[in-house]
Amino acid sequence: MFGRKKKLTTEQLAEILYYFSKKFSVDYVPYEMSKENSPFKNADEDIFIHERLIMIFWIIDKFFADKERKLTAAVHRQYFSDIGILNNQQRAQEEIIFIMSRYKEYYDAYNTEAGSEQYFLGGAIAKNILQQEKPIMNILITFQVAMDVMLLIKQLKESIFYQYELRS
Repeated sequence: MFGRKKKLTTEQLAEILYYFSKKFSVDYVPYEMSKENSPFKNADEDIFIHERLIMIFWIIDKFFADKERKLTAAVHRQYFSDIGILNNQQRAQEEIIFIMSRYKEYYDAYNTEAGSEQYFLGGAIAKNILQQEKPIMNILITFQVAMDVMLLIKQLKESIFYQYELRS
């Protein structure tokens, strides 16, 4: 986008990011599962959507969040509000612990030297989607997930971060 970016509050940008995350999970998963050759065609759809949503939250946290992670926390609040647990401290705490455990896995698997060839990251995400504890995933599955991560980063940049920025 040419010209000036629209300045948003953290909460405004988080709302846009959460909508993006939800849309790119809810729309993508049934499509992916319907493909005859999909490695995820037998996955549990609810788990797949949940894991993909967390994956997108991690991408936001890793590549776009501010140092204090206020943007990440605001995206989580949007999510908690949407699923009706924002005011349920116990459920919100359980979900944030789960999300943070996934973030740790993904940060540990991410290799800054690997560029777009994030096979360890792809394997960690695929393992969670498929609910399998295989230490080594099929290279085609890990490649597909790694490419999906790279495409989502590109999509986030082009559709959101080229247009909007946080107010100082």
